[in-house]
Amino acid sequence: MKKLLSHDTTKQKLTSFLGKCIAKKFRAMNKQFAVSFNTCTLTNIPSLDSELLNEHEHEEADTLMILHAIDIAAADPFRKLIVSSPDTDVLLLLVHYQAMIPPDTHFMTGSGDKTRLISVLNAKESLPERWSSLLGFHAFTGCDITSKFLGKSKLSCWRTFTRAPTHVLAAFRQLGNLETDLETVSKGLEAFVCQLYNSKSTEDLSELRWQLYAQTQQASRLPPTKAALKYKILRGHLACSIWKNSHTANPRQLNPENYGWQKLNDEDLTPVLSDNPPAPEAIIELCVCSCTVTRCINNQCGCRRNKLKCTDMCQCKQHGCKNDEEDVEEDVNPEWGSEEEDNI
Repeated sequence: MKKLLSHDTTKQKLTSFLGKCIAKKFRAMNKQFAVSFNTCTLTNIPSLDSELLNEHEHEEADTLMILHAIDIAAADPFRKLIVSSPDTDVLLLLVHYQAMIPPDTHFMTGSGDKTRLISVLNAKESLPERWSSLLGFHAFTGCDITSKFLGKSKLSCWRTFTRAPTHVLAAFRQLGNLETDLETVSKGLEAFVCQLYNSKSTEDLSELRWQLYAQTQQASRLPPTKAALKYKILRGHLACSIWKNSHTANPRQLNPENYGWQKLNDEDLTPVLSDNPPAPEAIIELCVCSCTVTRCINNQCGCRRNKLKCTDMCQCKQHGCKNDEEDVEEDVNPEWGSEEEDNI
């Protein structure tokens, strides 16, 4: 049952069924309602924007909430609006679009008796020089569809953000804008990563990696390489572009394959981790595994997990190793790299 309910097709059909049931219930109660699901909205409110009644292209509830909030502001700008969600993304989106939604808008979060209301206007005014950079910061440092920096919490990223200089804030502000020059943005974001890893002497990632390696010689404590950072920036730009088009029913959509993702098959995407191999070929050839019973048929094998062929130095060669070149590409876990990507 868990596998059935987690399938995308089941979710879509179940969501449609529940949405129609809710609309039917409120219609019978003679109450005004607007129920959104998949890419359509059912309502009995005559003043609701016609764009919301027809098919729209919003795939996320987060952005659809903004679209409805803007419509409410157009119909009745002085109405009190409460947006309820447990998701931080929604609060940041409300702050970003504060000028386009009712001034008296509050964000409700929590559950049961432990709920609280946050004034969106007050949240925006508390960050006078940084609110316009919030979406770029959130997309870059880890959200629902982008990964975090390995070993760095959101809190440590936030502390770095509150101390970030003007050129870093400008880079975050430009992230997600369709006309953005990503090469210029990359310099500011590289400087942020250097500050995140406590560098006060350099804004060059390669130089910082060498300095930290000379101190600790632990790869897990190093920031990402420039090659890995490039694709992380692309994925952050893609996520932020979706958020920054929340105000339109049919936003312009970027091709994920041009922004840090590649297709595993016709439907599934996996992140591109880097342009470069994890190490020089001579070093990779020295990597070995000690598999005996499993015969390297799954990701318990270190070589297979890292997309490498087993070599003659591996112990598995004496136990009927199945990790040949063809299998390596076919059976690798597509979830690999979700958190590890930023340390390659």
